[in-house]
This record gives sequence, structure tokens and C-alpha cells, in this order.
Amino acid sequence: MTLFVHFLVGGILPLIIFVLQNIPNTANLGDSMRWWFTPIPTFCIGEGIIFSSTYQLLNIARIGLISREFDVNPVNTNVLALENLGGNYLIMISTGIVCTLLLVIIEADIFQSCSNFSI
Repeated sequence: MTLFVHFLVGGILPLIIFVLQNIPNTANLGDSMRWWFTPIPTFCIGEGIIFSSTYQLLNIARIGLISREFDVNPVNTNVLALENLGGNYLIMISTGIVCTLLLVIIEADIFQSCSNFSI
């Protein structure tokens, strides 16, 4: 089950977001939806691979949509910009820190409960 969920979140979901970002009517929805899933590290990895290999094509498509007067946002061509993969890195680091602190809190409570049983 875990492999299936990670396959969906890390492999299929970034492709769906990429397709949404290329359709004129759903481009802004695709841009906002990518931030909904960034707390999941598997999505960040998959989306990072897809974005880093296709950002130039996405930029060309967006320039074409803007010239046809569609209401879409242009793509920043700096791959490590905060709205691109830099934001993914920051969210992955903060997720790692929060999950590690949560693990320490949970484990400290368990070890404290175990110390009551010691002689």
C-alpha cells in the first residue's frame, strides 16, 4: 500500500499538475495545486524532476498563452527561485525538522513511560 501511495503521489500527481499547468483554463489552478502537495516529500521529488526538465517548455507555452491574452502567470526561469524548486527545498527541510521534533516528543514520552517499569 505504501509503495502504491508513493507511486501515485510522487509519480502520477506531478504529471497531473504539469498537465494542468499547460492547459490555458487550468494553468493558474495547476500553479496553486502544486503548493497543496509540497508537504509530501515524495511529491517534491517527482515535481522537482519534472519541473527541472520541462521549465523551458512551460515558459514557452505560458508566453504563447499570455500573447493570446489568457489570464495566466508567467514562469520564472530561475529553477532555484523560491516559487520554483527553492520553495520545495525549504518545505522539505521544514517538514524534516517538524517530523524529527515530533518523533523526539513521541519517543521521549514512551521512554519516560518505560522508566516507570524499571527496577
